[in-house]
Amino acid sequence: MSQNAFIVAIARTRIAPRGGLHRDKTLDELATPVLTHLTDAARNAGMGQSPIDRVILGNAMAAGGNPARLCALAVLGEEVPALTVDTQCCSGMDAIATAAALIAAGRDQIIIAGGVESFSQAPQRLRRTDHGYEPYTQARFAPSAQQDPPVLGAAQDFAERFRIPRAAQEAYAIRSHQRTLAHYPDPATRDPFARELRQAFCQRLPPLIRDNHYSLTALTVAPEADAAAAVLVVSGKLAKRFPWAIEIVDAHQAGCAPETPAIGGLLAAHQLLSEHSRRTRDRISVVELMESFAAQAIQNQTVLGFPQEIVNARGGLLAAGHAIGASGAVLIGNVVLRLLHQPSGDYGLALIPAAGGLGSAMLCRKP
Repeated sequence: MSQNAFIVAIARTRIAPRGGLHRDKTLDELATPVLTHLTDAARNAGMGQSPIDRVILGNAMAAGGNPARLCALAVLGEEVPALTVDTQCCSGMDAIATAAALIAAGRDQIIIAGGVESFSQAPQRLRRTDHGYEPYTQARFAPSAQQDPPVLGAAQDFAERFRIPRAAQEAYAIRSHQRTLAHYPDPATRDPFARELRQAFCQRLPPLIRDNHYSLTALTVAPEADAAAAVLVVSGKLAKRFPWAIEIVDAHQAGCAPETPAIGGLLAAHQLLSEHSRRTRDRISVVELMESFAAQAIQNQTVLGFPQEIVNARGGLLAAGHAIGASGAVLIGNVVLRLLHQPSGDYGLALIPAAGGLGSAMLCRKP
């Protein structure tokens, strides 16, 4: 990047499974407190009454209509342009990467970027067939059926391919919940899905797909969820007003076989890290990886080789939920929060895979 971009403020709602806390909120109602908080942060730093140059939000389930513009109009003036990104699970992180690229190019100075998703309010989608219109839940992610298996089926295949036993998946999910409860003890502010889990309870759950040694269950797959999350991205010049600013060092997007999407984030992370020195990798003290399902998180963490204690140290989205368009932004927010407690010069890495064979990764640094 020719100019540095920095994250100077973060905000998100609580993440709640579909039909829960946010079930009655439209997208703009979900996003309003997040956008308001970030706009106020810019104003309080002396950037003027109308400081935002652009809004970029990820979304996957709203079926068009430019949800970012809808959300922006609920909070900001009509003169603020807005762009919606749909790279499925990668959308929120890709929105932030797009904001950083625009600032690096000198096009903008202050951007709100992140994601918003409501499974609870998602419209029913219909597909034209020879027999009329039929409802569907999973959009097409690849041209052929062989490349485009059901998402849960692909997850089960992944667990079997990499030989990740159900017991290991359950142990990982239990740890994700335990870490969340430990770091967020107040139920009033914690994401409501997090709970105390016991191995005996996990073992009683029925398999979701196939009943074998590698079965997935309802607790080893992140639940569909509602949430909004975003960050305030600014130029290096403006970042001087924020002593806690975190630098966006680099971002990378990768593609992989659509039928094995769970390795997408890992590929993006490998490609990103290959462009940086070993010294940079050695200074990574924060890693946030998407827990779409436990087997994917286990395999990604094993291949990356980072110490377990620095990966999702405050818990992961198995203990909160997967609000597709927002999840990547949630990960970046976690990176920022954790880097604030690390020594200057330390790095944070976030990675996330997406249906259709995509992956994104971002490297941040505490100056």
